[in-house]
Amino acid sequence: MMEHRQRPANNNKQGPKGGRVLRMNGARLLAIISFVAGIFMTSIVFFARTIILSNDDSLNEDHFRSMKNIKSKDDCNCQESDHYKEQQEQMAVQKQLLEDLKEEINRLSNQLTGSHQPVKEEVVVAAAAAAKEAAVRHLDASSSNLVQYKTELAGMLMNMWDLAEDKQMINDHSGETSVQRLMLNTFMHEVSDQLPGTLAGMRCMIFEFKYISQFGGCRETFHFRHDPNEKGIINPMTTKYGTYGIIKGDLEGDVSHVPQEYFDMAIYTQQMQHEKHFWKALPNLAGTIDEGGLLIFSIPWAFMFHPLRGDFYRYSPSAVYHLLESSGFAICHIVSDGWKSMQMHALGLGVEDIYDLESVLKSQSKVSLLSGATSYMAVAQRVEEIGDPCTLQRLKLSNEITREEINGFGIHGEFLPDPMKDFPYGPKKKKTMKVPNKRAKKDAKKKSFKIVINDPPASEDEDEDGSISSYDDGVPEEQFQYQYQYAIPVKTPPPTRGNFSVEFTEVVSDYSGPIPPKTTCFVTASYAKTLQSMDNMIHVRNTSPYFKFFMFTNWNDDQWKTPGWIKITTKYNYTRSITHSRYGKFLGWKYDQIRQECDAVYYMDSNIQLKANQSTWMEMSATISSTEPGIMQFKHEQNRSGIFDEFAAITKWKKDYAGNVQKSIAWFSAQPDFENDIPIYMNQLFGYNPKSPTYQRLSQGFWDHYSKEEDSWRDQPLWAFMLHRYNVTPLAFPETNFKRIWKVPNRVNFGHHDHRYTSEADVIVDWD
Repeated sequence: MMEHRQRPANNNKQGPKGGRVLRMNGARLLAIISFVAGIFMTSIVFFARTIILSNDDSLNEDHFRSMKNIKSKDDCNCQESDHYKEQQEQMAVQKQLLEDLKEEINRLSNQLTGSHQPVKEEVVVAAAAAAKEAAVRHLDASSSNLVQYKTELAGMLMNMWDLAEDKQMINDHSGETSVQRLMLNTFMHEVSDQLPGTLAGMRCMIFEFKYISQFGGCRETFHFRHDPNEKGIINPMTTKYGTYGIIKGDLEGDVSHVPQEYFDMAIYTQQMQHEKHFWKALPNLAGTIDEGGLLIFSIPWAFMFHPLRGDFYRYSPSAVYHLLESSGFAICHIVSDGWKSMQMHALGLGVEDIYDLESVLKSQSKVSLLSGATSYMAVAQRVEEIGDPCTLQRLKLSNEITREEINGFGIHGEFLPDPMKDFPYGPKKKKTMKVPNKRAKKDAKKKSFKIVINDPPASEDEDEDGSISSYDDGVPEEQFQYQYQYAIPVKTPPPTRGNFSVEFTEVVSDYSGPIPPKTTCFVTASYAKTLQSMDNMIHVRNTSPYFKFFMFTNWNDDQWKTPGWIKITTKYNYTRSITHSRYGKFLGWKYDQIRQECDAVYYMDSNIQLKANQSTWMEMSATISSTEPGIMQFKHEQNRSGIFDEFAAITKWKKDYAGNVQKSIAWFSAQPDFENDIPIYMNQLFGYNPKSPTYQRLSQGFWDHYSKEEDSWRDQPLWAFMLHRYNVTPLAFPETNFKRIWKVPNRVNFGHHDHRYTSEADVIVDWD
């Protein structure tokens, strides 16, 4: 007897990087695949002796190949006539069986064509049972016939899938789910299941409601509703979809009403094919996502026309990589829904559309995930600078492909280009602010704002208080006063004026209701001989009816127009101009107007924009005014190890000259209570209670030494020491990342030689 060997079934194919290669699911397609799986099992058994040669000496490989040229028994010069007769009988039975199988497939195909009902499961089960019953005949076939029959079977199966897919796509809006959507659903479930800790407390923006319920960690959710004719914001409300707000606007148009770098996650699925100006939409979308935030993305590749809000483009995996990276994202994962060709190879029915079947099977159908896909899905992260890597934890996703696989798929080698660092507009552009009332239009004619969409950040540098950050030019963040003109009647505005309230862009308030006492105040200070040497102040006129803004300066209103700021013009007897500005920074509470009108004061460097919404500022103010020690600060982002490390950074970035630094080190070393290894806090922006005895004593102790002007004019080392001396630990801001509270929009806001100094002469008072 001949020995028959069968290849073991592999029902758990593994995709790239250990990910699973999914097969189609759904009632209809599961039934079809179960039928084809029966065909495949039958084929393996039938063709076993062809694929894996028997060890029987009576049927070796050379003898089997010679059978192809034998036309009759008379043509055979060999003595195995009985064996030849057996072969012929087996091939005849094989041919009849394949004809029966093709007839069964055609019957199913005709049923699909002539009916709007799904294929009945019992029909497919019966067909599969018949195929399995015939498999016991152990038929053989030549290699040439095997390829021919597999190709014919694959073609008929492809035709059936086309019909099923077309029907499902047509009925998709009546409650049925397409194959592409099933694969996207799987992707979204896998992503959401692996990100619960990452999503806690996130601000989320969605473009369809289908998946937001899976991401339960979003504390704020806004639905971006495409509207080319109207823009505005509706505050969160409770509906059948949950609690969410609405942003109305056009992503490829003017999105100045959308907060910049505000959202922690955007779910942007099956949308970009509808953006006729995708080179505008992607950078605008990126601008709304905070650094480190996530983009959950999907896009069609081989997909039927979808005439909802226009259908303009299809995107290859190379395009997905190139456009997202050029817009300021790093792709963490990219996934294929690998459809027709993937299923073919999963069943072993390789056809000619894949040029290298052997490598495909060995690589677990990776090539099929590229050439046979209808859609691509990605998890991307907003990065600080183009080219930065993704820092998200590793996820395990089905059907994942890699950049290397995409890049190496071309027969001529790598073809995926580097990201465009000036995408899409290149150099800086000017944009005039658009506002909806006559007074604002008049003001807007006098104003224009420089914007850069995804301009690469400048080199790392240190800001006015010694903290190191990277800065880039960005779209000015506008206060959302106008949201109520579009979406909510102005007569009944919510008490906090909305969740989005980014201060400091020139706008005109339409608010006419009662104004509560201004208990939250902002203070800054700026001194110089000429206006050209001053920091570029950001206008705050009528930015909020709830806040007051004070500026300590040597310039009055007639000399320097700064709408919204209440100027406190001073003339002290200090030698250094920096000392003048530090008085208002730390001792602003000594002015009656500030102490009497403000329950909480936030000092801010004059080049800062506030980013947190008004509700957040008010909540922090309530904490500061009611909780000792009455001061709130961020620890330094660089985690510098003590005062001497801070002085090393000051010297490196030329924030003071070496002689002053050495004098300060000597003074600190002489103090009996000096300890070097103490926390360093950021003094760019901090909040305090002007009535707090603890803060008043602390700031006065700081000033008693600082005002002597005997050593370094940098305030962070001395402030850290005074916190240690008075045993004060500042309250923590509610956000762990200071970039959620404020931002420095661009380096051009800096005066005073970009806040670099090389000698005492750089800070000597030079005004009358």
